[in-house]
Amino acid sequence: MHVALIREWFDRMHGGAERYAVALAEHLRARGHRVTVICDRWVEEDARGFEMLRVPFRRYLGPFAYERFAVETGTAAERCGADVTLALARSFGGDVCRVGDLLQQSWIEANWPDEHKRRSKLRWAWRVRRRLKLEQSIFSRPRYHRIVAISRLVQEQLFRHFNLTPAQVCVMHNGVDFGRFAPPDSARAAACRRALGLPEDALVALFVGMDFRRKGLGAAAAGFVHASRLAAPEIRKRLHLVAVGRGDEQLALRVSRELEYLGRVKVLPRTPRIEDCFSAADVLVHPSKADPGANVVLEALACGVPAVVSRYTGNADFIEPGQNGFVLRERQDTVETGEAILRLVNGRAGEFEAGRVRACSRLLSHVEHFQAMEALLLETAQARASVAS
Repeated sequence: MHVALIREWFDRMHGGAERYAVALAEHLRARGHRVTVICDRWVEEDARGFEMLRVPFRRYLGPFAYERFAVETGTAAERCGADVTLALARSFGGDVCRVGDLLQQSWIEANWPDEHKRRSKLRWAWRVRRRLKLEQSIFSRPRYHRIVAISRLVQEQLFRHFNLTPAQVCVMHNGVDFGRFAPPDSARAAACRRALGLPEDALVALFVGMDFRRKGLGAAAAGFVHASRLAAPEIRKRLHLVAVGRGDEQLALRVSRELEYLGRVKVLPRTPRIEDCFSAADVLVHPSKADPGANVVLEALACGVPAVVSRYTGNADFIEPGQNGFVLRERQDTVETGEAILRLVNGRAGEFEAGRVRACSRLLSHVEHFQAMEALLLETAQARASVAS
């Protein structure tokens, strides 16, 4: 089977969606399929062994750049002669579309919750309005054989915004590489803490995100401060907050400065070995403003790390409150966040022990997920071939 994949970037270090694209392409190649990647930019190491077809993302077009990319990737997909095309970005090409990026309407609701303010902002936000129009054009008519939502949250948003039906949209949660993400033994956990410059007996609240503001770094930091105030003295001196990723540098700097007096806060750049951070952690804090999937939640649970997440996080589906974490009623409720962090940290030797957390999380392996995606692509290719004949 010849598979074409559409994505703007093909670089596993760029973000979770890009890491997924590279891993899926590698799985398909290992299974003997021919893979053509249609994208704007790639890293040579990740692109090795694939047919790369460049479609430039024309940033100079401003608010029209996304539409142009959607049109040109659609044309490229038709011309490359693939048996089936999987769109991992907004594109007019593709037989299957995987919706893993935040929908524009959901972004608007998250950033401008007040309806009056929303109308005022939209009047001048040309880029946002063009992206809204693009998504309406893509999803409001049945152009795909199947749309794959990466969480129930995304599926519900597709139903609500575009009047799609369950027959058109299925949910396919991401899988986890259990060989890479697994509960550490005490020696590895201690070694990973030392590597991060932390004491071996540190109690670590971890934040991971490629967009500090949207993923909730500010709310995570505020919750951590409250947890520190609530904690018993012997626990308080061991509590540390580690934030890993990239995003609003001013926000990261403000968090570092405001919490400097605690002496227990680190803001670190993204790393290719994020599993070491999970091995050092006792709790993941992810009070996201809007996150369709959040692979970091699945990876944390696979490592036996309980998670505090907002209800706007797609993979909140996997949280069993009181067993492997908590879902916040209000993401900016500092008291609720702080209490959840402290309860999880205090329970690491008992109710929130790593093995228990992982066992109750109902996770799929990445191989199981990729096999399911491969089966869907094969089914779609066969349906397309039968129509053509």
